[in-house]
This record gives sequence, C-alpha cells and structure tokens, in this order.
Amino acid sequence: MIKKESIVPAGQVNRKELILSTILKVYAIRKEVEERAEEGRLRNVPLLGGLAMKLSSTALTKSQYNDAAAFVTATCTTKESLVLMEQITGFKSRMAVKRPLRVWLSYAGLVAPMLLIIVAEAYMFHLGVLARMPYLAIAIALVFLAAIASVVLFACLGYDAVYRRDTIEKAVWKAMHDEAVRRLKKSGAMKTHVQLTPTAKANPRE
Repeated sequence: MIKKESIVPAGQVNRKELILSTILKVYAIRKEVEERAEEGRLRNVPLLGGLAMKLSSTALTKSQYNDAAAFVTATCTTKESLVLMEQITGFKSRMAVKRPLRVWLSYAGLVAPMLLIIVAEAYMFHLGVLARMPYLAIAIALVFLAAIASVVLFACLGYDAVYRRDTIEKAVWKAMHDEAVRRLKKSGAMKTHVQLTPTAKANPRE
C-alpha cells in the first residue's frame, strides 16, 4: 500500500509540491512494475529469463492500481487539490506514447518466420513429398523452429526501455486520473469543474 512518507497533505503544499509528489509516486509505482518483470520465475534460466522479462506485461496489478488510487485519496483532502490533481493526471494520461519503429518491426518478426515456413511447406506439398519421410519430420521441425524464431524476434525487436517506461507511467497516470474523476463526481464538483481531458468532461446543460 501507499507509504506514509510519500503522502503530502494538500493543505500544506502548493501547486509545485503537489506536482512533484505526484511525479515521485508515479516513478515509485513504475519501479515496482519493472522489478516485477525482473524478478519473474524464469529470471535465473539462461536466455529464457531475458525473453520473459522483455515479454512481461506493463499493466498494473490490482495492488498497484489501488496504491495509485490511495495516493490520490490521501493527498487530495480539499476540493482545490483534487481539481488540480485531476488536471495534472488528466493531462499526463492523455499524452500519446510514441511507438518506436522497432516495435512496429516486432510484429513483422512475429509473423515472418511462419509465413516463410508456410511457403516452404506449400512448395513441398506441390512436389508431393510432404507426406513422406523424412520430409514430414523436417516440416514439423521447421514449424517448431519458426514458432521459436517468431517469439524471439517479437521479444527482441519489441523491447524498448524508453517506450516501456513511458507506457507504464501512462498507466499509473490514468489510474490516478480515474480516481480523481471518481472522487470529483462523488463530491458533486464535476458539475462545475471544467476538465482538461475531453473524454471525462461532464455534459453541460444548455
């Protein structure tokens, strides 16, 4: 859960301090997600440990999501601080994370080996040798190798430390923003508060 020392009561802080404390909390949760990936079950297995880390999810666990929500609850004890929190987190969660070229290439790496095997086996079928040994064994082995190659290429090409970091941080910002919006709606302040994020705006009555 949230650490007591990371909570900055809204009544004792200014805008700059609230922003700083929120950023530090985002970094702390991001570090937990990164450590979870590094401490996977296969971390001590050669080759597999690295692949498992690169393929690990960037999503927050329920505990981490609740930690982000609890931070908002503990830090924003006034309407003013809650409105500020919604604006900060809404702006950050709305920012797009730029996907690098290598991540796009990883999708090609995922399907390319299998496509090559399909072409090769289609040619073997055309020659009429696919159902005969040793060609059948070769075909099965090629499918197995292609599957391994697809996973390896997808993991290696798709891993980008900066992109992964930004994706995790955006998830934390969104969790905090969801909690801020929920509390604003619960308090009734949403009717008079104009948000920075269009998706969460209340519909004004004309």
